Amino acid sequence: MEYRNLGNSGLQVSVVGLGCNNFGRRVDLDGTRAVIDACIDQGVNLLDTADVYGGEGASEELMGAALKGKRHQVVLATKFASPMGEGPMQQGGSR
Repeated sequence: MEYRNLGNSGLQVSVVGLGCNNFGRRVDLDGTRAVIDACIDQGVNLLDTADVYGGEGASEELMGAALKGKRHQVVLATKFASPMGEGPMQQGGSR
């Protein structure tokens, strides 16, 4: 796998990353583990998720379980501020 520096952070990330938007919606915990393990085995270390992926944090929760004991092997990117509900405190980065 080829790696590149992530800005001036000192982190090196794989040129291929894994988008995790199907974890929780279409892929269960066993599937999440299988995909993440296969990626790590191939040298992929950049995983991308968001609070809205899978619905109400499901992707992040499944990834947390799948990465137990392996967190040091990946660079985990997540995003927030997309609407999680109808209320004013459920969107836009509100508390």
